[in-house]
Amino acid sequence: MNIHESHLSDTGKIRKVNEDFVLKADTALGLVCVLCDGIGGHAGGSVASELCAKTVLDYLQKTEEKNTEKVIADAIHKANEVIYTRASTELHLKGMGTTCVVAVTDEQFIYFSHIGDSRLYLYKDNQLTQLTKDHSYVQQLIDEGKIQPSDAETHPHKNQLTAAVGTQITLPVPVQVQKLPIRTNTLFLLCTDGLHGIVSDKIIQSTIAENIQQPAHVIAKKLVDLANDFGGTDNITVQIIGVSNIQSIQEKNEIQTEAHYNSTKTITKNPLIDPPIETTFASTQNTEQKPKYNVQLSGNQKLGLVVVILISTIITLFVAFYKNREKSEEENFLTQLKDTLNTKQDTSTKKTTVTKDTVTQKTTVKQEKETPEKTTFIDYEYYVQKGDVLSKIASKFNVSTEDIKAWNKDARKKGHPKFPDLNAEAPLIIKVKAKHTIEQGETITSIAEKYYGNANQKRLIIKANGMKEETTLKKGKVLIIPKE
Repeated sequence: MNIHESHLSDTGKIRKVNEDFVLKADTALGLVCVLCDGIGGHAGGSVASELCAKTVLDYLQKTEEKNTEKVIADAIHKANEVIYTRASTELHLKGMGTTCVVAVTDEQFIYFSHIGDSRLYLYKDNQLTQLTKDHSYVQQLIDEGKIQPSDAETHPHKNQLTAAVGTQITLPVPVQVQKLPIRTNTLFLLCTDGLHGIVSDKIIQSTIAENIQQPAHVIAKKLVDLANDFGGTDNITVQIIGVSNIQSIQEKNEIQTEAHYNSTKTITKNPLIDPPIETTFASTQNTEQKPKYNVQLSGNQKLGLVVVILISTIITLFVAFYKNREKSEEENFLTQLKDTLNTKQDTSTKKTTVTKDTVTQKTTVKQEKETPEKTTFIDYEYYVQKGDVLSKIASKFNVSTEDIKAWNKDARKKGHPKFPDLNAEAPLIIKVKAKHTIEQGETITSIAEKYYGNANQKRLIIKANGMKEETTLKKGKVLIIPKE
């Protein structure tokens, strides 16, 4: 079995600093992969993600504990302690934290755990399955049946986390470590929300399927490019773990050497590395009759042959039983996982949420009461362009300048270069009706009818997206649907 890894991290098209961090190393426990997404502003986020990844990896490398599940849990708790202590002693890092997903792969299993909304996926048989469940406010709403999973992508609070590493003296959720039998010809994907937050699982799945024969680093590059094509609004980090039955070049050479021509006219083929061929031998002019031999076995030899055959049969049956049991474990795990991701939880208590605040880029903690969502509008991050003035932006999105100031009233500390009472380091928050991913065959008219019930309102979509009416819509592109 061949286990290989490749990862790639990109700042994206909007952010100036990459707050993601990713590591991998071979250890006594197996291949360790750690991926983190920092929160708490430029300095804090970058420090927290790097500190978390290095602490977890260092712990896993140095431990003498053989229980992989326990070691992973202990490593994450250690990282939480280290980050919280650092943030408590350095004021400019106060409130920093990070998401974290850890995967340890040996010859039989992949062990994994996570905190936050960075994810682990399994790609197998052309199917992408999410193995982790986000610690987020939106996931809680799904669990409680207040919204559907399909609503999560456009929910205005989709960036709010209910758990992160380092933001509290103890982790707000238990560290759950799971394991899954690994099989050949499968792929595991670790990624931050810079990928899954703007690209649907269906598109990620199709991209992997189209490139599954490519090396892992090619697949990683394709996914990062895909996220940038969808706007690249956040840092993007992906890590690929591929499991195959491809032998190394050295292994192939050793087998081929053993299978070389021998002193007779027989050619030995290895069915694992060589394609089946039909071997024929041309008759020679020498038609001399070759002697025939009758082999007689003694009683002990016959008994030994029977024992060898019996042992071979037992081994074959044991291997078949183990593979079936392994397959059964995997199927049971995926079934339970699917049930868990769709389980509704009843709760009547208030929930503490950690917000990845895109305006102040600082971690805030607030109490969310269990009340139904009153608004159907979502937050859209608009980055000021050259020549923009507030009235121009308001006209573009069919809102008022007072609305924009009200939506951004909490971002008044440093002063926006164009608008003195807004934050210079953050985009403007604009309330819009929805974000729409273009499907094959759609037109601006049909999209306007879908959201407004009036084809004439397509002018709003055209204006908000800087389009021309005759523009050909590209499948997969995201359009902003402004308020009426």
